[in-house]
Amino acid sequence: VQYKPLRVVQIGNQLRVDIIILYQFEINYMKLNLGSGTKKYGGYLNIDLNNHQDTDYVLNLEVDKLPFDDNSVTHVIAHHILEHLGDGFIYCLKELYRVCCNNTVIDIRVPHPRHDIFLIDPTHKRPIYPHTLDMFSKARNKRDVDNNGSETPLGLIHNVNFEVIDHSFILDPYWQPKFAMMSEDECEHIARSLNNVITEILIKLLVIK
Repeated sequence: VQYKPLRVVQIGNQLRVDIIILYQFEINYMKLNLGSGTKKYGGYLNIDLNNHQDTDYVLNLEVDKLPFDDNSVTHVIAHHILEHLGDGFIYCLKELYRVCCNNTVIDIRVPHPRHDIFLIDPTHKRPIYPHTLDMFSKARNKRDVDNNGSETPLGLIHNVNFEVIDHSFILDPYWQPKFAMMSEDECEHIARSLNNVITEILIKLLVIK
């Protein structure tokens, strides 16, 4: 609590000081590790569907409300979790948007949908590409609408606003030495044409408010 002088008033031979009391409410900013499993990160709250050792919150991200205030999260790690979400995928993104501060960057890792790592796991429910998440960008939605495009304007529909600011790919070890001897066009052709070339996609997703 802080006290701030408001005004000084003279009453006869006495001075009266009126004060205003300022109450300061401190927001406890947080960092989240979604789908933490057995991988923990220092300074992060670990959230998982299962109660592993050191899990801070046991939550179903597809249906549960995140138990955090609006605009209270500054960092999010989401490694190998989004591909496990089914019908509640959009709900999870909306909850993340609610709790994240403006300019929070969500660090995402997902398996490439055309690699066996994605295909053989029966708990993988949806493919995730960078453009999947960029469809929740209002700027992209508005451009597509203005150009009479066919994309579903997910950012406008659900009143969220994300932007993919960076993405990169992890090559399968088999292809790493081969790509080193190929031209850029040859590498792109193979990556677009064949399965089991890229193992993971790394995405940086910016929250815009």
